[in-house]
Amino acid sequence: MTGLPASNFTRLTIPIFATLYLTACGGGGGGSSGGDNNDSSSSPTYSVGGNVHGLNGTLVLQNNDGDDLELTTNGEFKFSTEVSKGDIYRVSTLNQPADQTCVIGSSEGTAADNVDNVDIACFSDSPIGSYGIGQPLQVALQGNYAYLAVKGGLQVMDISNPSVPAKTAFFDTAGTAHDVAISGSYAYVADYSNGLVIVDITDPTNPIEVGSYNTSGESYGVTINGNYAYVADRLEGLKVIDISNPSEPTLAGSYDTSGISQKVVVNGNYAYIADYNMGLVVVDISNPTAPIAIGSYDTEGSAHGIAVSGNYAYVADYNKGLLILDISDPTTPSPAGTYDTTGYAYDVATNGNYAYVADGLNGLVALDISNPTAPTEESSYDTTSNAFGVAIGGNYAYVADFNGGFAVVDISEPSALLQTGIYETIGDPTDVVTSGNYAYVTDGENGLQIVDVSNPGAPTKVANYKTTGYALGVGIRDNYAYVADFSRGLAVIDITNPYSPSLAGSYDTSGVARGIAVSGNYAYVADYNKGLQILDISDPTAPSPVGSYDTTGYAYGVATKGNYAYVADGTNGLVVIDISDPTTPTETGGYDTSGNAYSIFLSGDYAYMADGNKGLLVIDIAEPSAPELVGSYNDNSYAQDIVVNGSFAYLPDQNNGLVVLDITDPTTLTPAITLNTIGQANSAFISDSELYIGAEGYGLVVY
Repeated sequence: MTGLPASNFTRLTIPIFATLYLTACGGGGGGSSGGDNNDSSSSPTYSVGGNVHGLNGTLVLQNNDGDDLELTTNGEFKFSTEVSKGDIYRVSTLNQPADQTCVIGSSEGTAADNVDNVDIACFSDSPIGSYGIGQPLQVALQGNYAYLAVKGGLQVMDISNPSVPAKTAFFDTAGTAHDVAISGSYAYVADYSNGLVIVDITDPTNPIEVGSYNTSGESYGVTINGNYAYVADRLEGLKVIDISNPSEPTLAGSYDTSGISQKVVVNGNYAYIADYNMGLVVVDISNPTAPIAIGSYDTEGSAHGIAVSGNYAYVADYNKGLLILDISDPTTPSPAGTYDTTGYAYDVATNGNYAYVADGLNGLVALDISNPTAPTEESSYDTTSNAFGVAIGGNYAYVADFNGGFAVVDISEPSALLQTGIYETIGDPTDVVTSGNYAYVTDGENGLQIVDVSNPGAPTKVANYKTTGYALGVGIRDNYAYVADFSRGLAVIDITNPYSPSLAGSYDTSGVARGIAVSGNYAYVADYNKGLQILDISDPTAPSPVGSYDTTGYAYGVATKGNYAYVADGTNGLVVIDISDPTTPTETGGYDTSGNAYSIFLSGDYAYMADGNKGLLVIDIAEPSAPELVGSYNDNSYAQDIVVNGSFAYLPDQNNGLVVLDITDPTTLTPAITLNTIGQANSAFISDSELYIGAEGYGLVVY
């Protein structure tokens, strides 16, 4: 798919007899209890089969190194040759489908009856679709393209039609992109802990990394001048990097400022640095190998961004708005004028007699600077989220709006700013579930996002409902979405028409709603510092409390089965609560994990728990009053969510992407495949054929 990385998974060498899940047909002898043939003198034979899901191509299987079986569709399968009672069966892959990798669960055993539980899961080598562009922090322009530094990497947008910006390509950097500068055929990305990354953008639809230099600090800002990249390296000050050979950048010089370098621009022989708590620092770079400070001005606020035009430096001074400094003598910058914006000034760009300030939650502010000693506000436009970065191209301001996405504002009339285009994003996808043709994604401050996934290769947003809290979890029942809305408790959203969601009802719990499970007429809310809250939702327009149990820890997640609720209770581990009478829930058992229990998924007699830095735990809950740890997986993991389907557990791991584990034997979990996801995998959901991942720093990703 255009615009997605070419390879996003790590192949693992796994036993060719991994495990799978399926529903078998009857055996060859017609008996209801097995596949015995009619000749009583011969050994009975049994069929071998299972289920395949996620397949998009041709998969060839073998049983016991023969009996080739070609599959092209999802669903049940069965080998043509049966095996005798007591014989071994081993299902393996002979040929993988093009651009996919299939793994097998429950792949081997001894035939004692018809075998119908071989479980095959297939994954695309790269995402088949996505919605979102991450959380934009800065933007740079060249021709018909805007290049966004987003938390997940470099996002390329086609702006040939400013009213309809289109996602073109994405390059997943190893760090967290905070700034980007364009020069010639290259994009230079300040990638925070990963230093400077150089990306070839000769073909904007296919960005390719060609070189990098890992600075000693945290690369936060970057600008290009000639053969040098000037990097604002936070606590390490200014780094000057020789990029005459983009594939082998080298350190040419450096100057350690006394503040925290945020942004840098170059004008003539001088680099002007927004040095946060130390204001503006002017560095002479006439000799790039030996930069030296020649002047400074300690601003009243915290210098985040900077632009230089003529004899003036324009400083985005955070809580003090815009500061204009006279730099006609770079050795002694002096204040000329100020304008204290309503928000927090993060960035600034100038165009003629106007300065455009990215003013955080206040959006974009246009200031008349024709008289630098007395700047005045012309107008402002309140963007959706948090305006962090701005670049000017022609009659448009292009705004990096963090959780709001990428906004295009018409500035042809500075006194009347008007948004003309937007590409919205899913900035913080904390939870995702699918129902029918739609994915429902909780997106923090953006509330509930609804995405049409009828074509998984091209997900499209159809609507969102902005809750009053911070949406963290969601459950679907009938025509309603039940949202755990942090400090605002439970929000019930009518999704009868997914294109027009509306609030049906709400209940403000006494704690902080972080997770939710819906069962029957009740919603079970993991209410953080107030434990488990049980709400009657028989009338979704008027949810009402019926019972609660204040756990010892902090309730992050909850799942129910029968008469019990299982709570992921933070440092208190697993808490089992008897809910046979919802009005008086009582604790019946528990297991104190050694990590931080965030999320729980129930399958059969087991609870699978995402336990923070302790990874995934498997707890036997056959006896709810005495849960017992039976298995675990931890490979430098940080687990906050878990989903189980068939023979596999899907572990969104903040450190390792999405890890798929074979759980055929819950006491011995083995990795089947790891998907190196775009962004940071936060949540996952499995449908019949697709895997949906909520990736922080990118959005919704479909495999």
